Amino acid sequence: MTGLCKGITVIMLFAFWLTGPEWVAGEELLPEISASTAILVDRRTGQVYYAKEADKQRHPASTTKILTGILAIERGRLEEEVVVGRKAAGITIGSTLNLQQGDRLTLKDLVKGALLVSANDSTVAIGEHIGGKGGVFMEMMNTKALLMGATRSNFLNTNGYSKPNHYTTAADLARMSRYALDNPLFAEIVATKESSIAIIDRQGQEKMVDLRNTNRLLGDYPGINGVKTGTTSAAGGCLVTSAVQNGRSLITVVLKSRSRYRDTVKLLNFGFKELVEEVMAERGQIWTQVSVTGGKKTTVQVVAEQRISFILPAKIIAKVEKKVELPGSIPAPVAKGQKVGTLTVSYQGQVLGQTDLLSAIEVKELNFWDKLF
Repeated sequence: MTGLCKGITVIMLFAFWLTGPEWVAGEELLPEISASTAILVDRRTGQVYYAKEADKQRHPASTTKILTGILAIERGRLEEEVVVGRKAAGITIGSTLNLQQGDRLTLKDLVKGALLVSANDSTVAIGEHIGGKGGVFMEMMNTKALLMGATRSNFLNTNGYSKPNHYTTAADLARMSRYALDNPLFAEIVATKESSIAIIDRQGQEKMVDLRNTNRLLGDYPGINGVKTGTTSAAGGCLVTSAVQNGRSLITVVLKSRSRYRDTVKLLNFGFKELVEEVMAERGQIWTQVSVTGGKKTTVQVVAEQRISFILPAKIIAKVEKKVELPGSIPAPVAKGQKVGTLTVSYQGQVLGQTDLLSAIEVKELNFWDKLF
């Protein structure tokens, strides 16, 4: 892959019958963002549209809670009551639910607290409830991250407090988010702007706590439906975002950003407005015809064997070239589905996609009597 200055690249993994070449856009087409590392991916396919130092390990801050939340949903009984222990009650740094030792609430409400208001005490209570008071839950987190393909990450706590060996990457966060968003409850929670939970204290008194999602883009940018904010002095401004427009679903990650919301909007605008899906050939599409010598038909139509489709900036689409390569004629007999040529799609000399052109029908050879008459 060719690198661009400032460590920015755009990668196009084309959606045709084989994995196409990586495609690098000119820097003038890319959004300028303040984030140290970032990525823009297709949620459905994982196709990467933009990457800036996406594999560089960085402090994740509270985006860590994406992993904590999905683990709690998968491994716990959500309606089960959790009794808050001393360690969770002792968490006072950053955002909290102000949990007190002996408080009782459901695991589901703890997950809401973690994902909506980024409550640090909530995640500690989750970890102790599911994994016990040892390091079992941390082992579960790191194992789960590996299973999701996040191979350049390591987690030492449930909430994202910055430690030297607590790190992840923009690419890994995108992988974990794609996985987590496939869970209906996780997707529902991170898309919720406001909610409330019930906490019962040691005296049996219930109080309702209102929660407001820390993601300010919810409701302010069309199609936003998650995922998680994060901020520490070491990590800077972090934001993992999911959005859907016109049937396309994108995920962005920005880490160590001076303006995480502005950076995210720039990436989403680039993905939704600048990138266009273009179908260059459909499977079975008739392209042309070729002459047949010595056959019962003099020509045969040729069709594309596979679909060629990819996503490019709109400014590039008009400059993409299609080249059909066929012989002047082919001898009979011709079998249906026989390769007779190729279709190549390229941009400025770089091949983007290629498929065989096949005979649409069978053409039998002229026999003696056919030739005689």
